[in-house]
Amino acid sequence: MSKSMNAYGTIYNCEIIEVLEGNLEDKTIDMTILESSFKKYKFLDDDLNALLRAKFTKNRENEEYPIMPIDGFVDDKSVSWIISEIKLNEK
Repeated sequence: MSKSMNAYGTIYNCEIIEVLEGNLEDKTIDMTILESSFKKYKFLDDDLNALLRAKFTKNRENEEYPIMPIDGFVDDKSVSWIISEIKLNEK
C-alpha cells in the first residue's frame, strides 16, 4: 500500500489479494480516507505494508470521477463503495 494526498484526504493505493464476498475485478483500488475520518483510520499509516480486511457498502453507480470525497473507493466500473468495516488482518 502506498499513499498520497488530495484536497480532502489521503489516498491509499491498495493491492487486492483476495475477495471473500461479492465480485471485484480490480487488482488495485485507490481508497480515500477523508481528513475528518483520519483519527478513526490512523492505524493505516502505522504500517503501509500491513494486510487489511475490509468490507464496503455500495454507494452509487456511474460516478464521474475515479476519486470521490468518501471514505472508500470507486471501482473500474465507476461504482463507488463506502467503508463499512476495515481492520488489520489477523495473522
